[in-house]
Amino acid sequence: MNMWCQSSGLVGTEGEEGDVLYEKVLGTKVCRSRSIVGCIALVWRQISNVVEELHRIPASQSNQTILLALPDCDDLYQYHNLVTLQATMIKGSEMCNHLGTVFDMRLHHPKYKNAPRLLDPARHSPFPCIGLHFEGKSNAKEDSGLQSRRVRRRLPVGEAANDVRLKESRSKLEILFNSPAATSFEDTVAVDHDIQRNDNNLSTRSVRIATERWMSLSLFEGAADKALRYAGTEGYRWTITKSIAVEEIYSDIWLAIATLQEAGAQLEQRLSPAERPEVITSMFITIKYCAYNANTWRKFAISVNGALKRITNGQMFVEVFHPEYTGKQVSSDGFRRSPLPTIQICYRLNQQP
Repeated sequence: MNMWCQSSGLVGTEGEEGDVLYEKVLGTKVCRSRSIVGCIALVWRQISNVVEELHRIPASQSNQTILLALPDCDDLYQYHNLVTLQATMIKGSEMCNHLGTVFDMRLHHPKYKNAPRLLDPARHSPFPCIGLHFEGKSNAKEDSGLQSRRVRRRLPVGEAANDVRLKESRSKLEILFNSPAATSFEDTVAVDHDIQRNDNNLSTRSVRIATERWMSLSLFEGAADKALRYAGTEGYRWTITKSIAVEEIYSDIWLAIATLQEAGAQLEQRLSPAERPEVITSMFITIKYCAYNANTWRKFAISVNGALKRITNGQMFVEVFHPEYTGKQVSSDGFRRSPLPTIQICYRLNQQP
């Protein structure tokens, strides 16, 4: 990787044609996953780590990058699959405080844009790579060729800092003023909010018990609604997080997705079609993030579900639940009103031999 960085013109002293893109590669990370879903989880994990270490990244007059190499996933050697991965991350960046504002993404690929290497040697890497791009203070002009699928406006450095502070302040205010909707006291299907009010003292075990009790009670009351049609299949994994950093929450849910996908693939190998269950699921629950904001929670779930269905051809999908859930059919709202923001991740097993 280091040899390619120097020989391709990605970093180094600027040549006569000005083809050097970066003053410095801040780091190179290798993501060891053989599936696209697993690679998404690992890329989100690295992004989350970068957010935690932002204060250690020095400001520069020139562009800098962190390279995330994805050498083990055969599917990503098809350029359009790496573009799909990037689109998934960009969709998630709409809800993030740092990705898309402080830094964004660049693609490097052996078949970059399916064009000859000579046209853009710095983008033709030995392996599929994601570059986390930090734009230098003196670099006001955007190279449109670097991010053809970018959906967010590039901000000047000063404005970007203000934008991040605004988002962080808004997140803190949402936590500080979190409270149930005013109408919940008159709502016949409102959940008990005591568990949310005690979120600082909640253990993983108590959250799981409360969620299982809610699901059992809903089924006992005759929940024929499709929202809970997979209740009882969630034994493979429970992920419960107190994080409020969106990048970390994306990392956690995509890791849960990758784990469930691996479990499903193993069942398909081990069991005959007659022995396979229709669906296996896992539960993902946040304690602090979107505790009372059902609309933002739904947007988060949609950003995951859309990408997941596309990548797995509909084999994986999610069901969303929230204490303040309001849908088109009021009669079924109660079946989606969980004690805490919850996503049930579903894997539909192949029933063919």
